[in-house]
Amino acid sequence: DLNPSSINPVYLDIDSKGSDYQMNLSASYTAPLTKSIKLSFNLNNNLDKSTVNKYAFDHILDYQDILNSAAYSNFSLKNSAVVRLLYKVKDFDLSIGLSADDMRDQRRESIPLTLEENKHYSHISPLLNLTYSSALIYLKLYYSEKQSIPDIKSLRAYVDNTNLMHLRAGNPSLRQSISRDFNLLATLVLPKIESNISLSSRASFVSDYITSRLFYFTSDTTLPDYNYTFPEGSDLRIPVNIDGKWDWTCSLSASKRFGRINSTLGTTFTYKRSNTPYYKQDVLYNSLSSIYVASFMANCAFSSRLSFNLNANYEKGNSYDNSLQTISSDNANALASLTYYPWKCLQTRVNASCTYLKYSKSFPANFYSNLAASVFYSFGKKDEFSIGFSADNLLNDSYSYSLKIDQDKITNSQNFNQGRYFTLSFR
Repeated sequence: DLNPSSINPVYLDIDSKGSDYQMNLSASYTAPLTKSIKLSFNLNNNLDKSTVNKYAFDHILDYQDILNSAAYSNFSLKNSAVVRLLYKVKDFDLSIGLSADDMRDQRRESIPLTLEENKHYSHISPLLNLTYSSALIYLKLYYSEKQSIPDIKSLRAYVDNTNLMHLRAGNPSLRQSISRDFNLLATLVLPKIESNISLSSRASFVSDYITSRLFYFTSDTTLPDYNYTFPEGSDLRIPVNIDGKWDWTCSLSASKRFGRINSTLGTTFTYKRSNTPYYKQDVLYNSLSSIYVASFMANCAFSSRLSFNLNANYEKGNSYDNSLQTISSDNANALASLTYYPWKCLQTRVNASCTYLKYSKSFPANFYSNLAASVFYSFGKKDEFSIGFSADNLLNDSYSYSLKIDQDKITNSQNFNQGRYFTLSFR
């Protein structure tokens, strides 16, 4: 379509109207079987119905622009039932059960073709929640499953042929993704030395993970599902299901309180590993990443007037796929805050932060910082009013850097932010 409004939409007058109706019903019942055993039932019903009508008028050609006008109606109904067996004795809690989900999606759209999609999804999953809690030990084991249904737009058998050689479409055969999550948390409290140690682990496995795939046509090909003939040399990108996505995270943390100086110090070490399958054009790859994170925090209240807080993190990551393309990253940041009350109603604070970023040998290292200060005066019978003055970016460091890594591209952004500025506030 090459009419002037399609090339330059500024000439279009678009009026959108719609409605949205939602309803949520739930019921629960717990029946005691014995002194320590109970049976729990939960029912949930969620209804969502919406309509949108978009009317576009072309002021140049003086008629309704059909390609930019559309009408949508969507009906979604989700029913879920959960039954659990609850067991509790002293410091021990156990919950096991089943969850059944049933979901129906109906969508009708005119764009300007009239398309209808009706999908039905159901899933039954086990539930497990085990907790042990005492004065010195806390232990929690949790397992759950969750289904993620595809966007109804991803299901429609409609070919977007805006570019006749690079086409896009939905996939009517797309299935829902199922995520299976395992969680473990263990904490040991050491009251004699005012310390605690925690270990946590989480693993997630996704089946029928949804990603996109590109198909090439070496000759004119007709696909009955789309009722469309794809010309020779064209390509089609559609969403597809694939297995093999997983991630695992493990953390070890420790903290200690120093009562004499009213301070707490803590540190955390985290390891993350994940695998994400994806298609680069029509070739299957697996992106495997490993991330190491070390964190440190300090909260010090030296007196009722003076306090100091520090949070620092260092992260090192590596990502590579079976094409042997490797991306490494180093990221360090720290934030320090010093607060002082010369008088009860007067607060002064200084914040300082710095960040270091380095992504592989192909990108230069970046460092930027920020220094800010503020003064607040509170007044009123209950100090309900305050007036304050703050200065931000005192070093006038207006440069920032960011890098986003996607499956098939790397976006490197360099930005110039607002420089040094001052704020006067009242509340």
